[in-house]
Amino acid sequence: MSSGIGHHENDKRWMRAALAEARKAEGRTGTNPPVGCVLISPNNYLIASGHTQPTGRPHAEAVALAEADNAGLMQSLKKGTAYVTLEPCAHHGETPPCAEALRQAGIARLVYALNDPDERVNGKGIACLRAASVEILPDFMKNKALEVTSGFIFNKLKNRPFFTSKIATSLDGFIAKTAGEQYWLTGDVSRRFVHDLRSRVDAVLTGSGTVLADNPQLTCRVPGVGYQPHRIILDSQARVPLSSHLVRNASDIPVIIIHGDVAEKARLRALAENGVDLIHYQGDGSIELDWLADILASRGYQHILIEAGTVLNTAFLQAGLIDRIYWLKSTEILGDGVPSVMRKIPHAGINTDATMDFGHSATYVRTSEVSLGDDNLSCWQATTSITRPCAPETEER
Repeated sequence: MSSGIGHHENDKRWMRAALAEARKAEGRTGTNPPVGCVLISPNNYLIASGHTQPTGRPHAEAVALAEADNAGLMQSLKKGTAYVTLEPCAHHGETPPCAEALRQAGIARLVYALNDPDERVNGKGIACLRAASVEILPDFMKNKALEVTSGFIFNKLKNRPFFTSKIATSLDGFIAKTAGEQYWLTGDVSRRFVHDLRSRVDAVLTGSGTVLADNPQLTCRVPGVGYQPHRIILDSQARVPLSSHLVRNASDIPVIIIHGDVAEKARLRALAENGVDLIHYQGDGSIELDWLADILASRGYQHILIEAGTVLNTAFLQAGLIDRIYWLKSTEILGDGVPSVMRKIPHAGINTDATMDFGHSATYVRTSEVSLGDDNLSCWQATTSITRPCAPETEER
């Protein structure tokens, strides 16, 4: 580290506050990253905080600086520290560069979690501050920041969204008793977790089979959360009913249907008249998932939550496109029913016909496990993704 600076006693405390700010922006920033920033005085008092605003502007640093200015505390920031979850931007756009704004504010120290892979930044923000003799502590709590920013990173480096799959099963790995039947396996606490998860992604993706069987809303129903993710349905024949929850509120909460050549034109017109956005792919069979990932990235989607059934989960796992899995397991044992996957996929850790057995897989690593009421939630991270399994908090520097 060229600056030779180490971390201070309170760095974790303030970076956690910056991460909490960044989480407020998840799923709401368009093509810009969700970033959090806190500004601290030289004697370790909080001056201001901020996060990236909806649609991506103003940036987190600009919001925090404006708060400090409005409170008449800019002088208190002199020789202070800025904690930011992503390298401050260095390019002139609709707003001045955040790195330059921090330099002009007179900070003496910058602690940040991730380098920005955007070619317009990528080290330039740090160079701007180093040129002003600001001390720099990079890569601080990097793994935690990756949990929030992975969608933006994937879009920049892999030109595709970050895909998270949520799967709810019985203790023995089944998602329902019979195909086409809506069956609640998990409890209220788990359902609240899923609704919160929806509030922190750009879109929720499912297949037409799930829509026809469950008539889901795929919305966030956490009180006080006004944000709603877009809904994406893979539906080659455009079978989604006009009377479905998704179509009925498509004019308020965006719905995209990906359809093939076999979809009836009259039905497509009716869906469009109800506010559904239609994307056509050539062919009448299964959608090429790499093509889908490209299309969704080109539309600015960074983080997509997959809430689907056996067929679609199997296809995404087979294609190596699932980057994170939230696996909810109830205590109920069904004995038989609809499996969570269709077949063995050894390279993805699918070692039985009925359930996922990541314990013997080099593809996914468990990063956390907690109880949600009577249910068990485990999080699994793809080792092939650019994000790495989160180290325990005590191992963060």
